[in-house]
Order: sequence, then C-alpha cells, then structure tokens
Amino acid sequence: MAVNRVKQHISDQVFTPNGFTSLLLPSAQPCEEGRQGKSAQGSRAYDGSNDRTKVVFTASHGGHLGQAMRLRQDLRPDAVIVATKEGESSYPRDRIATVPTLNNLPNWIRNLVRSAILAHRLRPDIVVALGCRDVAFFCAWSKLVGARLFLVESFARVRTPSRFLRILAPLADRIFVQWPELGAWIPRATLVRPIYALRPPVAHPIRQVLVVVGTFRNGMDRLLRIVDEACPLPGSPAVTCQIGNSKYIPKTANWYRWKPARDFQDDISHADLIVTHDGSNTIATALEATKPVVVVPRTPLELDYQSNAELATELSNRSWVALATDAGQLREAVNRIHSLSPTSDFSGPTIVSCIRSEIARGKTGGASSIGHALLNRDSG
Repeated sequence: MAVNRVKQHISDQVFTPNGFTSLLLPSAQPCEEGRQGKSAQGSRAYDGSNDRTKVVFTASHGGHLGQAMRLRQDLRPDAVIVATKEGESSYPRDRIATVPTLNNLPNWIRNLVRSAILAHRLRPDIVVALGCRDVAFFCAWSKLVGARLFLVESFARVRTPSRFLRILAPLADRIFVQWPELGAWIPRATLVRPIYALRPPVAHPIRQVLVVVGTFRNGMDRLLRIVDEACPLPGSPAVTCQIGNSKYIPKTANWYRWKPARDFQDDISHADLIVTHDGSNTIATALEATKPVVVVPRTPLELDYQSNAELATELSNRSWVALATDAGQLREAVNRIHSLSPTSDFSGPTIVSCIRSEIARGKTGGASSIGHALLNRDSG
C-alpha cells in the first residue's frame, strides 16, 4: 500500500514573530481589569486584581515551555514568555521573546547579554520559571532588577530535583513542586497539584494513532524505527508521525515535522492512541484529552542531559500509561492499552491560586532559605 509522505514540511513556513522589540513593548503593558486574554491554547477570563504587577513566564522549550504556556493561560494570558528559539515553531506569532540555546560557548555569551537586555526592558515584578538552564541567566538578571523569582519544578521531575532548580534555588522567593516525593529534597517547598488536569483514558476502537517525538534538538530516530518495525499495529490503524528534528523518515506512516500548538492539539484530539517519547507536555496533554498513551522512553545516549525517565516510570507504576522499548513491546502495549486502571492521589492547592496570593501580598524582601537547604543535599 502506498504511503502518502508529507513533502512540504510545516517547519519550512514562516513561524517567526515580527521582531524582537515588538514582542516586548505591547506585552509589558498592564492588562485592563476584566480583559479577556487569549493564549496559545484558547481564551479565558483574566483576573485583573493587580494589573500593575508585571508577570513574566520563562522556560526553554519542549515540555518546559508547554507547562509555561499552560500556566500563563490560566494566570496572565497576555504576559510575555521568555524562551529559546525552538519554541517559535510550536507557538508562532505568540508573545515569545527568545534567548540563544546554551549549546556552545558563543551562545553562552550571547545568552548572557540578551538575557540582561530582556530583564532591563521587561522589568518584571515576578518571574515564574519552569526551567531549564537556557533561561537561567534571565532569571538571575531579573532578580538583579528587583523581580521576585518563583521556581516551578517540572512535572517531569518526580523524585530528584533538576539541576536548574538546584542552581537557582538560593535566588528563589518561592519554590513549587508537583510531586510529593520531591518533599524529601525540598522540605519547605509548596506542593501543588499538577499544572495539567490528568484524566483517566477513555476506551475507543483504535483507528488513528499519533506518534510524537517532540521538539528535542536530536529528535528520536529509534522511536520512529520501532513504529515502522511494529506496523501494522494491532487492528491496522492509520498512523501519523510528528518527527521533529529526527533524521529517520517513517516508511509505514504519514509524517510531518512541526505544527503550531493549536493544530497539534487537534491531532491529539482526533487520535485514538498516542505513542510518544517521555516528554511531559505530550504525555500530560494526551491524558488531559483522555487519550491512552504508550511511552517509549529515551535512553541516556539520546539526550544531552541527565534523565532516568522518572515521569514515564511513575505514570506507568500508577497505570496511567504503558511502556515499550521495542517493536514487540509496542504491539503488546497496544493490545492491552484499554486494560489500564489509573490511580490518582494528587493533592494540594493549585499553583495559580498560590501565585495570585503572592501577587496580592505584594513584594517581600530576601531570597528563600529553601535554596540553601537544598544545595546542601547531594543530588546523586
């Protein structure tokens, strides 16, 4: 059967915002009370209880940026997001100001300078940071210009804090974690419910499968090869692959590299099953949409940072997702995907309510002692 391959990559289209300065000036203006703010994923009523407080969200790309976008949607839809350039492909023409990715020495210098310029121009009162290292300089410069820094540990971190959090903890005014297991590392951090509202998957006949490799700079060729080797999947569903930066081109499925977040969300909504790498944003977005999920975790050789698939392992232990590492396991996971019975014990306040309380409380002096206690722990 002939396979329709998408030759015209969406990533070849123009997805860049209209200039650096134009991103900053409109977004830094106070919002009007009661204004309807529109975010990358829709619109919600904006609570203008303290319009003079400038809130800036910052995250690098991938799952970090996805969480920042979700939090901004619920808290300050018109706020600026500071991210790396990779985020522009997922959120074109959004209010994103970019800093260089820290992947070589010249970019470290450029990032340091650009972050200082951004902090000076934006003059945020509050910076809500969701990681990772690419936005660390912006967080530090923002503290120097008087901002309060709120660190939100990634949903992907279940048991061990990220290096980003450990380094910036001494500067943080508040630290929020989304898993209770992190309390052993950060005893005075605030446990909040996950940014994403996870819902148990709903069983449907599997006719459409969406495979996702995310926005990581190296893609994930192994996942795409596993899908090719496993096809046809049980029930012979149609398969579409989002391949990102991967070099491998699927031979048994339709494919594309990138789509804007809204279009990608539509793909998740129309799919009956999501097969993905261990990226927090894709997994959580799929579970919010009540889609069954099979996760193929990345190996250390496929990453340029330390990871042990904490999120995928924890969600698998709680029967939220199925895991697979080869074609045979993928076929088996598809066969038993509707037998999962997830459990949930998430508790605590929402992070939105916590930050709104901080905005209402006004500025508080000094950095949190949480960070100093955290740095005295050996992260392993």
